[in-house]
Amino acid sequence: MNPQLFFDRVASELMSGPPHPGLWARAYALTDGDLARARARYIILRVQQIEVEFLAEIEARRQDDSNGKSVSTSSPKSAPDRSGWPYLNEDECVVELARYGRTVSKTGKSSWLVTTSNCTNEEYVSSIYDFQRIIAQLWRGEYPSNAA
Repeated sequence: MNPQLFFDRVASELMSGPPHPGLWARAYALTDGDLARARARYIILRVQQIEVEFLAEIEARRQDDSNGKSVSTSSPKSAPDRSGWPYLNEDECVVELARYGRTVSKTGKSSWLVTTSNCTNEEYVSSIYDFQRIIAQLWRGEYPSNAA
């Protein structure tokens, strides 16, 4: 998955309606009323807001899984609305991690080992949510680097 999807979502929101009033006011205030800079700041703030919501959703789903709750996607009543949310399946996670110089090795029925190309960092992963957490951290530059 690519962080560009968050920007695409913001662009779609702006084409279909006005910006979120409170967030727009904040962007406007942070740029001392400069409209061009306020628009750019709004986009950045909204992307950050969507990313936080996305990570909270991943964590909530992970907690549900660890508590033995099943999150059904077959029933619209029980499944949260995922329209517009980026989602990666296992294969897409492996491809995205490879883009960041990570190697994924299957170590068991539902476990994987994620390593950097120079093997300086490794982490065992047991769910799709762990993959997505690592990818989100890579996007923000918070995951251990590939450097020795």
